[in-house]
Formats: sequence, structure tokens, C-alpha cells
Amino acid sequence: MKIIFILLLLAGLVVAVIIAQGRQYQAFLDKAGKVTGTLTAKEERRLRADQPTNVEHWVRYSYSVDGKQYSGEEKVEYADLWHSLQEGQGAEIYYHKGNPGKSHLALVLDRRVGIAQKLSSVEAK
Repeated sequence: MKIIFILLLLAGLVVAVIIAQGRQYQAFLDKAGKVTGTLTAKEERRLRADQPTNVEHWVRYSYSVDGKQYSGEEKVEYADLWHSLQEGQGAEIYYHKGNPGKSHLALVLDRRVGIAQKLSSVEAK
């Protein structure tokens, strides 16, 4: 019984964190513009050299706002998105209108916000 309680508590904590992150991303989107950029690199980053299965997937991209070039990188947590992204392809980029150097890859951010919104609506029921 204690194990079930602990698992439910942990699940609730994970949901709360995802919802909070979703709210932060939504606040970013409220101040964001959108441009088309280019994916410049895909890379796998090993968290620890001695654990080859512990890998994070990252993409780097470049974009231009008002004639000025910027670059950014984004962790991609979703396998379907990771496999669909190719170096050199165009991609929508959200950037902060007040600070264009702050940005997110639209595909990833949209997915994160969507998941958080779904969890919020389930939690509200």
C-alpha cells in the first residue's frame, strides 16, 4: 500500500512540474514572434561516457530577426520529432520579441505546451 501511495505521489509531482513548465512556455509564447529558420545540426549528447544508453537529443538552428542573425539549440524529448528533423531543413522558430536571442524550436515548444494543457484539463476534472 505504501508503494502505491508513493507512486501516486510521484506521478502527481511529475504532472505538477509539467503543468508549471507549460505555463512558463505559454508566457514565453505570449511575448513571442515567429520566423522560419534553418536546422544547422543534430547531435546526441551522452550524459555520462560510461553509460552509452543515457543520451539526450539536441538540435541547433539559426534564424534572422530584423536582419540580424541568431542561433539557438533545443533539447528534443520526442523520438518522432527527433527522427523527422534533418540538418538543413527549414523550421519555425519562436523568439522573444523583447530579446530575439531567446528562442525555441516551434515543433518542440508546441508539443510541450500541448501536453501541459492536456494534463491541466485532466487535473481540473
